[in-house]
Amino acid sequence: MKIKDFVNNYQLHDSSLVKVDYDQSSQKVTLIIDLCFYEQSDYVAGEPETGPVKVTFNKVSIFQWEDKEIYFETIFEHKLLKDGSVSFLLIKEDDGAGYELVVKAEDVSVEKLSDNYYEENDLDEPKFEFTS
Repeated sequence: MKIKDFVNNYQLHDSSLVKVDYDQSSQKVTLIIDLCFYEQSDYVAGEPETGPVKVTFNKVSIFQWEDKEIYFETIFEHKLLKDGSVSFLLIKEDDGAGYELVVKAEDVSVEKLSDNYYEENDLDEPKFEFTS
């Protein structure tokens, strides 16, 4: 899907950014987000309220991130910018500071992950990975 569709179809407010992986050589950014399913238009009562999803941006031309250390940052908002990129406004849980992550890519996909994803991938602590 295009970034515009991603921004319009997914509500990310109060979801948490868990992991960021930027692979410069393959022009790919992967975000693991603990998504608030209950904020989504297709949520069905009784299903899990939150859970991990993988958001993959392909053919990335812009990746800007002010703070490369994360610890379950809260996504305050995400919005489409004039140049077609998406801006995520993140709030640090420990001190309430805000910062921005910006990605511009040709397309984006969203995949729901296993409920046991965090345990299976030893992710008690979120992390940033940069691959050149």
